[in-house]
Amino acid sequence: MSLGPSPAGLALALLLAAGSEPVPTGSVQQIEVALPPDWQLGAHVVLLLEDVTTPRGVAFKVQVSARAEGIPEVPLGGFGVLADVKGAQGSRAPVTYRVDVTRGLRRWGERHPAARTVTLSLATLDGRSQPIAVSWRIGRAMLRVRNDSPATTRLGPPTDRVGA
Repeated sequence: MSLGPSPAGLALALLLAAGSEPVPTGSVQQIEVALPPDWQLGAHVVLLLEDVTTPRGVAFKVQVSARAEGIPEVPLGGFGVLADVKGAQGSRAPVTYRVDVTRGLRRWGERHPAARTVTLSLATLDGRSQPIAVSWRIGRAMLRVRNDSPATTRLGPPTDRVGA
């Protein structure tokens, strides 16, 4: 005679249900970007997100990760967006965000040495790092090697001397 589900079975069912909750709509954007030339040669790589439009009244964080089929996401970095005034209506004027993704991209590149592009996942999170639905837009995204990176720094005498 069965007395119903066991407490352990109920606990397992609750844990599985909690882990399978859908991510709020609008909280994750995926974009594919080209990898810059020489990105694996010790260069510092920066993700540029241009013409980004965000709501005025919502503060949130953006967590950037590299993804590939069949392997866990590799965290690359992130940034925070402040609210002008909590609950304010409308959108901010477009701005540019820069994220140094060098370390994480290097880890991702160890598994994908021949890759020419990378798929980035940009997840919006609240102050407690929980997914939050935010209506925001990215105009353009690209990876660039930083100008002061060892792979781009020229050795030799300076060409622009002040007071020379």
